[in-house]
Amino acid sequence: MKIIQEIAENLEKLKEKGLFRETKIMPKFKEDFSSNDYLSLGKSMRARLWLLYGIIFYGKSRSSSKYLNGYSKIHKKLEETVANTYKTDKSLIFSSGYLASIGVLQGICNSETIILADRHIHASWVDASFAVKTRIIRYHHNDVEHLEELLLKYNFRSKNNNGNKEYNQENFKSARLIILTETVFSMQGTVIDLQKYVNIAKKFGAIIVVDNAHGLGVVKQIHAEYSLLLHVGTFSKACGGFGGYVCGNKVLVQSISNLGRTQIYSTVLPEYLLFYNMMAFKFACKITGKMLLKAKKIAEKYCLEFKGSAILIKEFESINTAYEFQKELIDEGVYVPVIRQPTVPKPIVRFSICL
Repeated sequence: MKIIQEIAENLEKLKEKGLFRETKIMPKFKEDFSSNDYLSLGKSMRARLWLLYGIIFYGKSRSSSKYLNGYSKIHKKLEETVANTYKTDKSLIFSSGYLASIGVLQGICNSETIILADRHIHASWVDASFAVKTRIIRYHHNDVEHLEELLLKYNFRSKNNNGNKEYNQENFKSARLIILTETVFSMQGTVIDLQKYVNIAKKFGAIIVVDNAHGLGVVKQIHAEYSLLLHVGTFSKACGGFGGYVCGNKVLVQSISNLGRTQIYSTVLPEYLLFYNMMAFKFACKITGKMLLKAKKIAEKYCLEFKGSAILIKEFESINTAYEFQKELIDEGVYVPVIRQPTVPKPIVRFSICL
C-alpha cells in the first residue's frame, strides 16, 4: 500500500541520518551511565521490600479514575507527604510525569496565556503547550535576563488585531504569564538558582512551574514563598518508581484537579506502587546530594564539566563522532548513551551518575 511505502521511506531516511530508534536488551557493563536511577533504588533490597509490603497490605489496583472509586487512603497519604515535603498546600498524583506536564498546563492555562519556556525545557512541556493550544515563547537557556526581557515584551497583549502598535490601556489586557523551567536540566546537567526565577515571577505576577524530575534526591530542594509557584516531579528517576506529581497553592492545584484531563481520565496507580512511591520519596529527600561526590570524580576522569548535578555531557558536532566516542568507552566496558536530535540540537554523550 502507498501509505505503508511512504512511512517505510521516512523510516529509511531516519536510518541514513543515524536517528532511527529501536529497543534492545543491553549486556552488563563494568560501568553503566545510562540510568536515571540516581540513588540506585531500582535494584536495592529495600525497594523490593517496600514493593512486597505494598502488595501484601495494599493490594494491586482499583482499576478506576480517582474521581470514581480509585481514591484510597494510601493515595491521600502520598499526596500529603509530597505537599508537606515541599511546604505547599496541596498535591496531586499523576499516572506518569508526562501526563503531569499536560495536566498541569490544562489546569492553569486560559485563552490569554503566554508560556515562556527555557530553550531546553523537557519535550513533555512542549507537547503540553501544544495540547492546550497556547503560545509558547522560548528564552535562552538559564538566562534570567533574557527571560525578563520577554516578560516585559509579552506582559500585555492586544484585545484586537487592528495593527495599532500605540500603547493604550483600553486596547490591551494583561496576559496570564507562565514561566517553565527545571531544577536540573536533563540533557545539560544545569542547576538553576530557583530564587532568581521566583523573584522575576513576582515582579510580573507570573505563574512559575518548576520541573524537579532530575533534581529530587540529587540537589537540595529550595523552598520559595510564592503562591504562584508549582513544583512538578516524577517518581521514576531517583525514586525508582513510576508516576508524577504536582504541588503548590491550593487554588492552583484544585484547578488542575478539575480541568486537567490527564488527571481526570487516567486510571490511578496501583496501591502497592503508591506505597512504594511514598517510601522511596521520603528516602530520596533524606539522602539528597550523596552521589554528587561521585559525579565530580567521573567528571575529572573523563574531562567533563561538573555543573552541580548527577548529569555530565560531552557534545559533538556530528552523530558519527558521538558514536565513535561511545564505542571507545564500550570497548573499555563502560556504557554511555548517545542522545541525538530532536532531543538535543547537537549530539551528546550523556553520563548519568548513580550511587
